[in-house]
Amino acid sequence: MLAAMETDLGLTTEAALERLAAEDAAVEIEHLATVRLGADYAGTWIDADGQIVVAATEPFATTLDAAGYEAAVVERSTADLSALAADVTAAVEALAAEEVYSWYVDLPANRIAIVASDAEAAERVAEEAGLDADAWSVSVEAEQPIPYQGSIRGGDAYNIAGQSRCSVGFSATHPTYGQGFVTAGHCDIGSGQITGGTGAGGQFRLSQFPGEDWAWVQAGTGWQVSPNVNRYDNTNVQVANATEAVVGASVCRSGSTTGWYCGVIEAKGVQISYPEGSLSGMTRTTVCAEPGDSGGSYISGSSAQGITSGGAGTCPSGWTVFEPLNRALQRTGATLTTTGGTQPGFTMSVSPAPPRSGRASPPPPPSPPRRPPAAPSR
Repeated sequence: MLAAMETDLGLTTEAALERLAAEDAAVEIEHLATVRLGADYAGTWIDADGQIVVAATEPFATTLDAAGYEAAVVERSTADLSALAADVTAAVEALAAEEVYSWYVDLPANRIAIVASDAEAAERVAEEAGLDADAWSVSVEAEQPIPYQGSIRGGDAYNIAGQSRCSVGFSATHPTYGQGFVTAGHCDIGSGQITGGTGAGGQFRLSQFPGEDWAWVQAGTGWQVSPNVNRYDNTNVQVANATEAVVGASVCRSGSTTGWYCGVIEAKGVQISYPEGSLSGMTRTTVCAEPGDSGGSYISGSSAQGITSGGAGTCPSGWTVFEPLNRALQRTGATLTTTGGTQPGFTMSVSPAPPRSGRASPPPPPSPPRRPPAAPSR
């Protein structure tokens, strides 16, 4: 916390500690002010200098019996401001004012702040709400806000029943349950309930483990499918299709523990034995993973490949197997969400070698022995 405050707020360690102490004190002062000032109370905040301020509609001097704050007398109480904010909400709905992006109680200014694409739109809403000229202000912003992580994105984290964490595989739509995503079957620990992103939770609907390792999760309200996979460098790779890559092809994995790692496909139709049981028909890669990456996305170029199951070793070394995506889609009956076009991601350019006469290229040397596989990487 101290390091973040020093970096993001530009504070020294001493100033950061002082601010943290003030923030703790402000919580207690706010509680006292709310109780003792009653209908006159107009808010508590920390100003730009780190000073605690308590506001009321009448002078109150020593009413709180607490030190370390400044008193401010203002025109409107918090109840008055909340009522004005409700009037703005009704006005936005009545006018269907899509140009108005946000509105809120600005305690230090003792008025309603309206964020809109232009001042005229805010003025129309304020007039409809019956606000006095000094009761509101406008902030003009060109960019309309969007929900962060409102879309289902491969590699992002989700939590299962508050007990464990896995990663999203790929967005997919089910003919019965609607929007959701595919992930690892071993992530379904029996409760069925998941939370994550900005959505209102979700529900495991279909899963298989052991034998195979796939699941389909129905997304809760607030989540929408998208063709994106998190590259963990503030960019996304977009899924164009689910064309299966060949052995030896490059492949990258996205997961909520270790982020983005790449390698190659070593083998298909792999059998693997976990403590929980055996799996068949898996694909082995040189890509690493760790617990929590389970369910995450494997993608080759812009072609979705599979769902992280498990493996051995820790990043950046080790190996993994994934559940082939096309089998998971077939088993669940879900349809992969794609862009329909090629998008930048992990790409490789290959130039054909000149033809050789008389003999084929020698085979590569055998891979060194590996450690036995670990448990699935939930």
